[in-house]
Amino acid sequence: MRIIIINDSKEYSSLLRHLFAEYDPKVEVTEYNPEVLGMPDSRFDWNLYDLLVIGDQLGGAESGLAWLALFSFDVKLPPTLMLAADHDLFVASKLAEMPATAYVIKSELNSRTLPGILTGLGVTDRRGTKFDPLDGSRYKQD
Repeated sequence: MRIIIINDSKEYSSLLRHLFAEYDPKVEVTEYNPEVLGMPDSRFDWNLYDLLVIGDQLGGAESGLAWLALFSFDVKLPPTLMLAADHDLFVASKLAEMPATAYVIKSELNSRTLPGILTGLGVTDRRGTKFDPLDGSRYKQD
């Protein structure tokens, strides 16, 4: 599974990396610091990832919800997990309108809740598989 974490806290991103590695030891995690790198442009390849994890606050005045809204105009995002320190009814209601998106309070994300969240989002590991147009199934690449 390939995951991109967009978060302004290196410590929390490291904690997430560890959590995902416990879930899937073969996980590949890209940490993206929005304060250093800014917002990805329209050429950013979201198809490389099976899951986008983004914070609700990205440092300064940056908002994860605003970024998701802007990204969704140009591209199809992977299943998305937005993490928040506290529950925000407005953010939760806006995310409910977006496909394959979950809103989770950081304190509620742990090794017990992660599998259900990923299943609910429909996250799959797409590495090493390709579509067979003849029978519609997936098979491993040689």
